[in-house]
Order: sequence, then C-alpha cells, then structure tokens
Amino acid sequence: MIASEFHSITFVGPSTSAYLIVRRPCLSALTGCFDAVSNAARERDCRRPVLSETPISDSGQFLIDYSPSWSSIKMRIGFIGAGKMAQALARGLINSGRIGAENIIASSPKRDYQFIDQCKTLGLTTTHDNSEVVHKSDVIVLAVKPIHVSKVTSEIAPALSREQLVVSIALGITIRNIESLLPTKSRVVRVMPNTPAVVRAGASAFAMGSACRDGDAEIVKDLLSTVGFAVEVPEVQIDPVTGLSGSGPSYMFAAIEGLADGGVKVGLPRDLAIKLAAHTLYGAAKMVLETGVHPAQLKDDVQSPGGSSIYGMHKLETGGLKGILIDAVEAATNRSRATGDKALPRDFRNAEMEKKIEEEKTASNPNNQLL
Repeated sequence: MIASEFHSITFVGPSTSAYLIVRRPCLSALTGCFDAVSNAARERDCRRPVLSETPISDSGQFLIDYSPSWSSIKMRIGFIGAGKMAQALARGLINSGRIGAENIIASSPKRDYQFIDQCKTLGLTTTHDNSEVVHKSDVIVLAVKPIHVSKVTSEIAPALSREQLVVSIALGITIRNIESLLPTKSRVVRVMPNTPAVVRAGASAFAMGSACRDGDAEIVKDLLSTVGFAVEVPEVQIDPVTGLSGSGPSYMFAAIEGLADGGVKVGLPRDLAIKLAAHTLYGAAKMVLETGVHPAQLKDDVQSPGGSSIYGMHKLETGGLKGILIDAVEAATNRSRATGDKALPRDFRNAEMEKKIEEEKTASNPNNQLL
C-alpha cells in the first residue's frame, strides 16, 4: 500500500478512538490501513482494534473506525477529593482489574491527612496539589463538597484541556454551572453515586454534558459499574435520583435499625436481630431485581390470609410508611435542587428558576387549559 491511498489518521480523546479514511474500497488497502492504525495504536498503549468500515457518501472513500474499550487502555484517573466515595470508586477500579493503582492519583488538603494515608494504603499516588491531578489524569473526578466546587474549578481550569473528561459527584451542582467555571467546550459529566459503592453494591446515575464526545458515556458507565449498577439519565432526573438512591441508603439503614429494634423488643439478641434485618432487606431487593415481579405483587405473595405478615402490614399502613418514604424522597430531592441553586451564578440562577417554574406550570396544567 502506498501513502497516497490514505488521507489521515486522527486520534480523538485520551487514546480512546482512531479514524482512518482510505481512498479506494479495496480490501487490501483497507487491511493495510488497518494495520497502520493498529501499529500506531499499539504505540499509544491500545490493543489491536476490530475493523469496522463505513462508506463516506459517494466519495469512493471508506472510514475505518474503532473505539477500543477504555479498559484496554492505560487510562489515568484522578480524584480531586480523597474521601469515602473517591476511595470506594478507586477500590472498585483496582479490584475489577480495569485500572491499576499506579494509574490513579488523588488530592486532598493537608488538614485531611487521614484521607491521604488511606489512599496510600490502596497504592494510589497522592498530592495536595489539584493541578497535579489534572496534569496526570485523563478522567478527573470532582469528589468535593458543593461549597468547594468553585474554588477547585478555578484551580484546575488553567491546566484543563478538551482531551480530558471531568466527572462531578458534587451534590446539586449542575453541568451548566461547572461548564461556566471551566474552559469552553469542557467535557463535563454529572454523577450521583451512593455509599454502598464502598462494598461494590452502589446505584449510580449520570448525565452527559453538551460537549461530551461519543464514547464518553461508555467510559463513565464502565467506571461506575465497577462499584455497582450504573445508568445514564437526563440531567433533570439527577436531583430525583439524589432523593431516591443517593439518599436512600440512609432510609434503609433506619429501616434495618427499626426492624432490629423490633426483634430485640420481642426477645432476639441485638447482633442476631441486625443480621436478620439486613439479610431480609438484601433478599427482598434481590427478589425484585432478579424476578422482575412488581414489589406490590411480591408483598402480596408473602401475606397469607389471616397470617402474621398482614397484621404487620396493617400497622405499617396505619403509620403511613409509604407516604413517609415518598415525603423523604421529595424532601431530599428539593434539598439537592436548593444546593445547586445556591451555587449557580446569579444570571444562571434566575434562568434555571424560571425554567423550573414553567415546567411546574406545564405539569399542573398539561393541556394549557384556562383555570
């Protein structure tokens, strides 16, 4: 194959994609170009990709396109903030074999020395300099509290490029807000994980920013899947996710505690009562996920006529259990929204509020009927 038979080789993102345009749809030419790309990719620590050829309109050219799995690349992950969630994600990545500890760096203020020490025990590189994390990472995870987002983004913005992906797990902070604090066209993803990620049983939802590229969603999903369930949603659903699964573990811990207290009241030892309560919630959740049966049906299946379960359910219904859970999800959702509104610049905040008010009006009067 001669040089005139191909147009260009372009790598996009942190070694995640490559494209090669060939001038003639000849199999030998395609194969030769494919080998050229594979050799170039090998130099960038990528595995040999699978050939995928696509005609380019009527130009007589073909596009060789491959997007090797991010797990096959020496991708570097950086955490700004080294608390429990950052450590949980790092531990999940390491245990899954997707990313080695040597390719993960975490930063934390000097006063939080215990977080730095804990990260060192995982084998991570550590620093007190947030800009160092940016220089040494392909994916940067903002794992800080909402009040620190503006300060952190101002520190990393000068060092950030469009080739890097920014993943925020900060409560309530919108993609638009983060984008406004970073260079134009920064690739931003908003994520709401939850604490069971510590034991690789988390439930995470994520939303993609407007500047994200093809393949970015796969990168984020693969990263989050190392610590549990992960799903992409529109950003408007992230605050409700926060109210449900983000805050949900605390509701369930309270339920376990309440069930265990009940067990103790009727004569069970405390440690046994806690284990039985926890396994009961675990088993119930597993039945919902694995059978696909609606929870209401599964509940009815347990309740025999005149049996003990229906008597217990009567007490729960009298106390308004479901209504209280609904109120809890709604309250946590509203708190997440309020946190984000406080963090928004004033000109953005007014626009966001007007949008929400308009959405509420539409929801309450979907047919635009005059009241």
